[in-house]
Amino acid sequence: MRRSVNLYDKVTVKNGFYFRSTSYQKNKVKAMVFDLDGTLTLPVIDFNKMRTETAILEGDLLDKIYAVQDKNERDRLFSIIHDIEEEARDRVAYQPNLESLINYFRSTELYNKKLAIVTRNSAAGLDHFKKKLGKDTDCFNIYISRDFLPYKPHPGSLLHISKEFDTPTKNILMVGDSHHDIAYGKAAGAQTCLFTTEEHWTETHDKCVEEDQPDYVIHDLMNLKDIVQQE
Repeated sequence: MRRSVNLYDKVTVKNGFYFRSTSYQKNKVKAMVFDLDGTLTLPVIDFNKMRTETAILEGDLLDKIYAVQDKNERDRLFSIIHDIEEEARDRVAYQPNLESLINYFRSTELYNKKLAIVTRNSAAGLDHFKKKLGKDTDCFNIYISRDFLPYKPHPGSLLHISKEFDTPTKNILMVGDSHHDIAYGKAAGAQTCLFTTEEHWTETHDKCVEEDQPDYVIHDLMNLKDIVQQE
C-alpha cells in the first residue's frame, strides 16, 4: 500500500484491507458490481496505445469519440479501439484468487442473483470473458458493456442493476480499479471499493484515493470477504 493511503487520516487497516471509519459496518453489502478489465482480469489492454492511435490524449476517450460529428471519423476511431481490445483478448487472464472468490460467492446469499459486471469494454470483449468463465458464467446475473448508454461513470446502469436486484444502492458495493469505477459507484449512492494488486498500483490509484475517497481499498480480491462478513 502506498504512503498516500497509509497516511490518509480516514483510512484504517484491518485484516489486510483498508477502510474508512465512516464507512465500515455502516450498511450491509447485499450485492456487488464489478468492473472487468484490471479488476476481474489482469490489466492487458493498452490504453496508452488507444490514445496515441486515436490522437485523443486527454479527457474521457469514449466521450471524445461520441462527440465527433462526422460518422465516418467516429467509426474510424471506434475501429481503432476495437482492434486494440481484440489484440488483448488472447492475453486475458484472471486476477489472482478470482476463482476462489467465485467459489466463496457460491456459498453465500450473494450468489442468489446479486452479482453483476459493468465494463466500458465492448460487448464482444465481455462475451469473450463470459466464454472464459465457462461454467462460472452463471455466477454473475447481469453483464453490461459500454453498449448500455449512458456508459460508466454515468450511474444509469448501476441504478438499473439496483432495480433489477431489488436492492438499494446503499447496500451495493461497486468494485473497480479506476476513478471511473469509484465515481460511478458514488454517483449512484453505492459503497465503493478500489482494487488493484500491489504490483499494479500507480500514481493514478494514489490520486483516486485522495480525490475520490473510496470506502475500501484492497489488494486481494479475497479481502472482499472481510467486507461482506462485517457485522
